[in-house]
Amino acid sequence: MYGRAMNAFAASVMLAERAMAIEAAGAVRAIYEVGFWLSLLATDPLKALEALEIDEHDNAIQREILLREEHPSDAAVVAASLKREAHHVAKLAKRKSLSVKKIAQTMPKRSGYLEYRLVSAFYGHLSSSSLDGLKKRNGKGGVTNILGPFETEIPKALSFALDAMLRCTRYFEVMMKEGRQPDRLEKAHRTLLGLQDAP
Repeated sequence: MYGRAMNAFAASVMLAERAMAIEAAGAVRAIYEVGFWLSLLATDPLKALEALEIDEHDNAIQREILLREEHPSDAAVVAASLKREAHHVAKLAKRKSLSVKKIAQTMPKRSGYLEYRLVSAFYGHLSSSSLDGLKKRNGKGGVTNILGPFETEIPKALSFALDAMLRCTRYFEVMMKEGRQPDRLEKAHRTLLGLQDAP
């Protein structure tokens, strides 16, 4: 997980260097998400492992739905897909995935959730305000849509990237320290092995 955060940080810096600030800040969302998961792994590893298992089944179900949409007329593919989906639905047993918001609520104040929401709302999904930057006045009372860099947003994008990475590193350090408690680590490891052995 921490490696994923480092990759996202490197990507955000490289994108910012090319004045692609919107894309850079969008990559920062992954760093914040990793930080939230690392915090949960440090404080409640069994709950985190269960939540990750639920996410795995949820994602598998979504993949099967997309597969059937791509091959609606292939009866064999659809039948096999429905069988696999039923397996994942049974494994879920009506359990719900743990949202980032719920994870953040278990953390101390200044968890980084506000910053995560800012990145998600403004940068992750182009808002009407940011879309104004993609318009060029044509001098005739209208506008022409253009694609281009957001140079003025580079400092903000890098600021979010640094904030997210520092938080993520802190949570990773806490997790590693907590992981040195042998009883807790052994229990979490047994649970992980059980999940891996499940059909």
